[in-house]
Amino acid sequence: MQTEEVFRLGDDFAETQILLVDDNPHILDVLNLLFKAQGWKCVSASNVTEAIQVLDLFEPDLIVSDLLMPGHTGYILYDHIKKDSRYIDLPFIFLTAATGSNLKIVALEQGCEAYLTKPFDPAELTSMVRGQIAKSKKRKSIREKLITEDRRRVIQTLSHEFRTPLVSINTGSELILENGQSLNDEQVRKLIESIWRGGKRLEKLVADFLVLQQISQGLAKKAAQKYKDKVNLKEILERSVKDFLDGQRGALPNIVIEPLTEDAEVEVYQLQIVDAIGRLIENSLKYCSGDRTIFISYGLTDQQSCTINIRDFGIGVNELRHLVSSMDSIFNQHDRNILEQQGCGFGLFIVNQFVKYNGGTFNIMQPVEGPGLEAVIEFPLVDLQTV
Repeated sequence: MQTEEVFRLGDDFAETQILLVDDNPHILDVLNLLFKAQGWKCVSASNVTEAIQVLDLFEPDLIVSDLLMPGHTGYILYDHIKKDSRYIDLPFIFLTAATGSNLKIVALEQGCEAYLTKPFDPAELTSMVRGQIAKSKKRKSIREKLITEDRRRVIQTLSHEFRTPLVSINTGSELILENGQSLNDEQVRKLIESIWRGGKRLEKLVADFLVLQQISQGLAKKAAQKYKDKVNLKEILERSVKDFLDGQRGALPNIVIEPLTEDAEVEVYQLQIVDAIGRLIENSLKYCSGDRTIFISYGLTDQQSCTINIRDFGIGVNELRHLVSSMDSIFNQHDRNILEQQGCGFGLFIVNQFVKYNGGTFNIMQPVEGPGLEAVIEFPLVDLQTV
């Protein structure tokens, strides 16, 4: 059993690839000989610029880099790599002849996985490489399991969410086609309305998945940065309510917009914030039992920020932490087995991302008095010097 474990561990490192970065050719030769004796493949670079170019052609499992080099330091290389999502799990070891403790502290504070001073002990370095790669592989394995679980939940959600409205569409259409002559006008109207609701639910489902795709690829964040503009809070809220009500049928909710202080101006990507507020209004209505009134108040909190408060008078939730947790994860719906909610449960996640991308904060809380819930968004005010 012990022999099998050692053999398996050796296999884990058999295909190890290492990028070596040092301006001293003698050090590069020593490292190449040391690591190739372990059966590892090495590629060398003599400076940071060359190392970055190598990364376009070579995918290392680990980087061993000198810290102090002419031109750019190893810190620059480390910072460049960690900004790239492809290298989020890539371990990094600094080697340096400098013995100052401050250099080591700076390296570790920046997140560097390991640090050795020259001259180094070859056995210590190879052990450090093995340890860092093992930890990296473990992190990758955990992340892959999480991704697999998310994909499974996506498939389950799609299976349920697509099937439910399709039943309404297919059944309603079939009844009208096969029994149209025997149905009265009111029956036909109800069937058409059921088909319409099913179609709208499918449309929203597809739109939400497209938004999640934009978030996961970083496109939503880039859009917020690119299209931010100075806009009046009242204008945002009025547009949000109008867009929401325009998409409703039947009895409309009573949505009251109330200014708390003088108006304020913020710098945001208006489409994202309008979308976020519409989702919060929709979420509030899900928890309204009888009173379908939504109060939206807004105004200055101080000289640096302003707030938007969306308050309903519904049933609230027994455990607020579960609802708040859905702000940071998708496919979360609170009390779904009790409440007949529609949708995939990632509305609050999208709201939280949109608000963060636009420099704001988002929270949900129980009101000081009375039933219901209160969603609170805060944004920094536009710097008066830039207006």
